[in-house]
Amino acid sequence: EECTALVDADAVKQILLNLLGNAAKYAASDGPVDVEVRREGADILIAVADRGPGIPADAMEHVFERFWRADSALSAEKGGLGLGLAISHALAADMDGTLSVASHGGSGCVFTLSLPAA
Repeated sequence: EECTALVDADAVKQILLNLLGNAAKYAASDGPVDVEVRREGADILIAVADRGPGIPADAMEHVFERFWRADSALSAEKGGLGLGLAISHALAADMDGTLSVASHGGSGCVFTLSLPAA
């Protein structure tokens, strides 16, 4: 099925670079990063999944905050400023979309960009 959305191409590119970069950075032992694109009702969904350490349940509400880091020791080792997800979240909202996360501690994260279909 064709998935078409009228979006800011640069914004989508930035979001995907952030999500793919994070997934590659935190994937367990350079494990795979899965990307899925599908249409669900009136939305186009792009899901990026890794098999890294995941995010603890009590930290999920902070994921899209600027400068927030789930694990400061791991973050220091992997680098970054804690801005990519906050920027991506704002860019998605600017296109009438959403950016969400699901995590099962110890088995990775799935970040899903949802955009209105054309």
